[in-house]
Amino acid sequence: PGVGICGSVRLEMYDTAAIRCVNVQTDLDGTVKFFIELFSDCDFKLQKDFVLTLCGKEYKFSFAGTKGYYCVKLDNPQLWWPRSLGASPMYRYSLTLAAGGAVRDTYSGRFGIRTVKLIEKPRADVGGMTFRLEVNNVPVFLKGANFVPMDIMTGCIEDAKYRRIFDLMANAGFTMLRIWGGGIYEKDIFYDLCDDYGILVWQDFMFACGDIPDDNSDFCENVMCEAQYQVERLRNHPSIALWCGGNEKSGENGVQMDFGYKLVNFYLRGICAHLDPTRPYIRTSPHGYTDIANSPDSGDTHLNCINESMPTPENPDAPGVEHFRDVLKNFTSPMETEIAVQGAPTAASLKKYIPADRLWPLNDVYDYHFMSNPYDGTGLTYAEQQLAHAEALLGKVTGFYDFCKKSSLLHCELVRAECEHAKARLGSCGGSMLWMVNDTWPCGTWSVIDYYLTPMPAYYALARAFSCINIIIAKMPSGYMAYAVNETAAPVFAEVELGQMTLMGKKAPCPIKRTLLLEPYSSVCLHRFEPEDGYFMYAYLTADGKTYDTALFPQKWADIHWCEPGLSYAVRMTSAYSAEVSIRAKGYARYVRITSDRDENAFFSDNYFDILPGDTKTVTVRSDTEFSEKDIHICTFLDDTEE
Repeated sequence: PGVGICGSVRLEMYDTAAIRCVNVQTDLDGTVKFFIELFSDCDFKLQKDFVLTLCGKEYKFSFAGTKGYYCVKLDNPQLWWPRSLGASPMYRYSLTLAAGGAVRDTYSGRFGIRTVKLIEKPRADVGGMTFRLEVNNVPVFLKGANFVPMDIMTGCIEDAKYRRIFDLMANAGFTMLRIWGGGIYEKDIFYDLCDDYGILVWQDFMFACGDIPDDNSDFCENVMCEAQYQVERLRNHPSIALWCGGNEKSGENGVQMDFGYKLVNFYLRGICAHLDPTRPYIRTSPHGYTDIANSPDSGDTHLNCINESMPTPENPDAPGVEHFRDVLKNFTSPMETEIAVQGAPTAASLKKYIPADRLWPLNDVYDYHFMSNPYDGTGLTYAEQQLAHAEALLGKVTGFYDFCKKSSLLHCELVRAECEHAKARLGSCGGSMLWMVNDTWPCGTWSVIDYYLTPMPAYYALARAFSCINIIIAKMPSGYMAYAVNETAAPVFAEVELGQMTLMGKKAPCPIKRTLLLEPYSSVCLHRFEPEDGYFMYAYLTADGKTYDTALFPQKWADIHWCEPGLSYAVRMTSAYSAEVSIRAKGYARYVRITSDRDENAFFSDNYFDILPGDTKTVTVRSDTEFSEKDIHICTFLDDTEE
């Protein structure tokens, strides 16, 4: 049961006066306003003297009563930015309270200087409205995922586990996490790490997927106390970017106006506006400005191409998962807050909770861990869905390791396709977030970092899609289109080559080569492809000394006769704990995987990637365990290997 004390407990006592909370509000010109509130039973008439210590200076001020404020103007303020736009410096302050000739209390904290705005304006391309955040008046593309508790027993989550997953999320280019309304208000260390890593937070209140009894006055009083406590606790974190009334609450503008409508539209909105007027509030996720909450033309959406492509009794005309790009091409959401696509974790992780004699075929142990959704209309468990999707796109699954390989490759491709489709629509779409980044217990569904904090193959596909500079080929209503994308705040000069190629590297005549200036926060359509038999579409982009590449196969992957890629590789040890692995491919190398015999949790700067014919890929390997070049192994999609 999720009931009980899972954190620390302390008893605080005070006499005469004590500080209850401090609200720090900042402006970009360096103005910092400290709003101070004392406990309501403090001696109201007594004069209270304060010393504020900030940036090595002391500021003295006084007031009577239980509320007061003080303003400071900092010279050369260092702004806090999301990690894709700059550094994320934090300021520390302390307050000392004296009354009646004695020090009564001390209070300290941190803050960052930044502003955040929600921009909802008409869209010229597809109609409807934008949903975009601006930090310090600069647009930021929101890249990330929903975050759920890292353990079903939340009191057992150690700080080291938070730090490791933040390292992984930062490496993948995250700029936002959504604290899902079916989980918990996270621990202080979580928000401190978001501040330090420059990762924004979309903060749900803890309501999800059901009615809320807002006709019960006692219940509402409890909710008000909880909401006030959390807003006051979290509002000084610059990473908190948006308050949201909860997850998938019905009752949108006249449709299914049931219990909870007043709570998410009025009560919680009022608390946020009163206690924290510096941030936007939305009533629920998803939300829109029509009768449909999951509206494709305003607000944010919970959509994905795999679910929309599966035939069900409610949607019998869906085209089937092999046509997922034909579904995805029509998505026009201005903000994607839940992209739910599934795939198996690594075989090594599955072996930790599935007994050796139950690894194959699928059975009730899989069903128990992977679970199912009785409302999706498929009649299949999630494990059965993964198997069916993998076979539809990649061919017959022959056993446990083949299931892991094909299911995870499908996961990679869908994650990449969804996030790149959103990124190609930069300006019209304000961001893409997966459901979800992590797991609360051992399983294998939507996450990209599993319960053991081992990156799943899709993690690396997500990191490539989340690069601040991208070259993208996506299927759109007008056909297969190539885009160059720059989501940073600075212009970028880029050289581009794109065309079509065979699996052994023969290019179709007249590849396109261009040099262009990518403006800040822009997506440029470069070319419309006409697919040719026997070829795949490719594109390269070189900027700031780094080359990005991508490829797209218009035909079903199961119908492609993959050739032996002719891999060669070299390992250069840079220390006893790190190395550089350079891999060259003569032909197209599909789903290249690097493993280490010594450390299953070794860090790879990239993994589970494709190499285009004639190209070389260099990957950094780091481990907490000593290893040698003999411990590094390489395989591809064609290899029938066991982990």
